[in-house]
Amino acid sequence: MIASNVHTHTVFSDGKNTPEEMVTAARAKGFVSLGISDHSDTPFDPTGYCMEAKDYPRYVRTLRELQKSLEGEFELLCGMEKDYYSPIDASLYDYVIGSVHYVPDPQGGDPWSVDMSRAVQEKYVANCCGGDRLEFARRFFDITVRHAQKETFLIQGHFDVINKFSLFEEDDPAYQTIAMEALREVAKIVPYFEVNCGAMYRGYRAIPYPAPFLLEEMHRLGVKLILSGDSHDTASLDYAFEETQALLKRTGFTSLWRLRSGGMEEILL
Repeated sequence: MIASNVHTHTVFSDGKNTPEEMVTAARAKGFVSLGISDHSDTPFDPTGYCMEAKDYPRYVRTLRELQKSLEGEFELLCGMEKDYYSPIDASLYDYVIGSVHYVPDPQGGDPWSVDMSRAVQEKYVANCCGGDRLEFARRFFDITVRHAQKETFLIQGHFDVINKFSLFEEDDPAYQTIAMEALREVAKIVPYFEVNCGAMYRGYRAIPYPAPFLLEEMHRLGVKLILSGDSHDTASLDYAFEETQALLKRTGFTSLWRLRSGGMEEILL
């Protein structure tokens, strides 16, 4: 099993547990490493799930102190999940996950949340896209590509989180074309893509992100994958990891990667 998870959240953003509690749970599960990657600040955040920029120093200090106390016993990594709309100093962290959680408002208002609820998605489509769902997809994946082009991050987070609430039929050729065009561009830039089990744990999806058609294209492109839980509590740290690894093996992948204190490590499936 991939005994590691570097997409996790704590009480510093919208997680339920402290960093110390997440570490204790990870060690009990036999993990070799754990990364904490709380949400970067977005000043217009309508959900309250982001860390505030003023808390960045305390966040880094807390994780570095914990990291030091675990030296020689367990590998803890200090990360950040960075949104397109959140400037950060990436040099302060061991790694950065680049994720998109918002799409722009064409009338110049605050960006709209992509993963708050299906109702918010449908309202955005009606109010900002003239009722065209594919326009919503185009805007999301355009931001995803631009994020990769303007920033440097190690891991692409939940690439198709736009379909968290199944707004799109994943076998729709028009939707697939939009998503795969973006995938091909991002794959030229970002070294690793995560396979994210978070929506499975929370009951939104029966399968991880990315969708099977995207995983098949990733396999064709030779994309390197890292398994993650997008965990907001201790119970979800390795949720559905074994079945997801089996899915990836059926898709044709022969290995996954995990992040250690010394860098990425390849694990054969």
